Amino acid sequence: MEYDNINISNVEDIIEQTVKEQIEKLMKIEQDQYLEENPGIKNGHYKRNLRTKYGELKELKVPRNRDNKFHSAVIEYNKTIGLEELITSLYSNGVSTRKISDILNNIFKNRYSPSSISRITDITLEEVNKFLNRLKPKIKEKNVEIVDDANRMFKCINKEEAIIRSNEFKNNYERRYPDVIYNTEIKLGELLRFYDYPLKIRNSLKSTNIIERMNEEIRRRIKTISSFPDEDSAMKIFYLKSIEFNSKHIFRKINGYIKCNDEIKEMFNKRYPL
Repeated sequence: MEYDNINISNVEDIIEQTVKEQIEKLMKIEQDQYLEENPGIKNGHYKRNLRTKYGELKELKVPRNRDNKFHSAVIEYNKTIGLEELITSLYSNGVSTRKISDILNNIFKNRYSPSSISRITDITLEEVNKFLNRLKPKIKEKNVEIVDDANRMFKCINKEEAIIRSNEFKNNYERRYPDVIYNTEIKLGELLRFYDYPLKIRNSLKSTNIIERMNEEIRRRIKTISSFPDEDSAMKIFYLKSIEFNSKHIFRKINGYIKCNDEIKEMFNKRYPL
């Protein structure tokens, strides 16, 4: 499969097709290793569908031998244990090659020698890296597009216009990113709540700068600690840094609040009447 002319409008289809091709290639590599340890003759392949929680791989080409003694450990006896985690790991950014190697070793253990498993792993990682190196720039370009479209909801004059933009966002991306749209819709009321407040303070309300600064403070603190003895120790660091950060900003004056102080008081008097 060629990746040089990837169109960002069909990146998802390309990934699905590539996952299928990669699994087919992995089974061929496995078959070659099997024949090295168990001499025999190849006998083409048969086709089958394979259901996973990431979708159905249709007409997967499964190699076979003339004596029918080769059964791919990748999809042995219709089981997909290990395969779904493998698919996720192969095509997720930031997943270590060690983890992928561990998954492959778990799939093929007790079936092949350590040297054969090592060869299968090396070839698989090489092929996946070739694909990801070509695809990453296109994925980044696609991510920029969807983020820009989503941001239009938060740059409107009022909530009515924002709802119109959210519907446009849904229509444009629901088929390709159903999970994104689902999570956006169930949280839409919270996401657009800042439109209920005066215009002068909306930028402050929707900004995450202060949260990001607090996260940086916490990361800076835990970076000096090599490990924590337990979860409670980690939570103590988080709690203490949160208290410290809050004390620094509790009297901070936020732009716009003084100018619309009366309007805010009126809003809260209506919401919480005495």
